[in-house]
Amino acid sequence: MAHRPVVHYIATRPDGTVPPTSRHLAAYHRAQGETIPTVNLADHIGQTVDHPSPGQKWYTDKPFSYFHPYTRPGEILERIEDGWPVRLFVVEPLGETGNWGDDFAPHWLMSHQLRVIEETDSWRAFGHRGAQVLAVLTQLPDLAAQWATQWAADPEGARRTYRRGRRGWTTPGC
Repeated sequence: MAHRPVVHYIATRPDGTVPPTSRHLAAYHRAQGETIPTVNLADHIGQTVDHPSPGQKWYTDKPFSYFHPYTRPGEILERIEDGWPVRLFVVEPLGETGNWGDDFAPHWLMSHQLRVIEETDSWRAFGHRGAQVLAVLTQLPDLAAQWATQWAADPEGARRTYRRGRRGWTTPGC
């Protein structure tokens, strides 16, 4: 049986820059007036990139101490400081890699060097059904306006509709 190749992804901010590996340390260092180095993956497609300030393997008190590629795109968004929108890149970790243990985080690595293969569709960050998730998210502003209009016209009717729908959400097999 042939195995599919492992694909590694890194999600970036909308401008293509890799966010810090530690949000908390980044906030602290910014408050101290320090600049946090980063890399813009969009500027390096097809190239090998060295980390601008590698930390110790694999823990450090720096806010950005390693690249953080994932093999399961659905887990990526937890590492992005501002959530959606993101840009998503396919990368190849190079050199020594590590992680904090297979039980803790089996689908991500830490690396100080990588090759930026390509930018891919950002909806993949939501997982294997990401296109459908993004389609629902793009409907939310219109749905919110519709729900507000229904509520303003008939609060009790809107409440009953919500309760009826909620029963369907929590019914096993639905």
